[in-house]
Amino acid sequence: AVAFPQLLMIRMGVGVAEAGCSPPAHSLISDYFEPAQRTSALSIYSCGTSLGYLLAAICGGYVAQHWGWRAACAMVGLPGILIAILIKAFVRDPPRGQSSLPPFSLRAEARELGAVGRALFADRAILHMVLGVTIGGFAAYGFYAFVPPYFSRAYHLDYGTVGLIAGLSGGVAVGVGI
Repeated sequence: AVAFPQLLMIRMGVGVAEAGCSPPAHSLISDYFEPAQRTSALSIYSCGTSLGYLLAAICGGYVAQHWGWRAACAMVGLPGILIAILIKAFVRDPPRGQSSLPPFSLRAEARELGAVGRALFADRAILHMVLGVTIGGFAAYGFYAFVPPYFSRAYHLDYGTVGLIAGLSGGVAVGVGI
């Protein structure tokens, strides 16, 4: 990106792409797993983020060091395309109406969303937790974006070493937390 508006548009594109992953995944997990098993299934799914970061940081750092940043971007992105093809080929959307949820209604969804909003903003403990998780997310994204270049520039570490440090400290810690 050469200017802020371009960076903003690129980041918005990433956000749209990411929004196309987790909601359908959560929906599929909710359809495939009984309510008593969903928490474990969603936790395993969430650990994929940490595992992905761990592999991308370590392998991406190594590839960037030896073949450049473009090769590292391709190395990190190509498995996603392969996984998308495998999911398209083997994962079927289960028939709707088989879960424990009532049929879809826009009015009911709006009521539920309002109830969730009131619960989140009325209970100080929940509000503080949501704000804490949000602030923690901002800190994590800052870590992922700025700590690797800092280690490289301030301590003159090569990309492979920086990837190992970032991957282990970010990927393992978050994975254990999840």
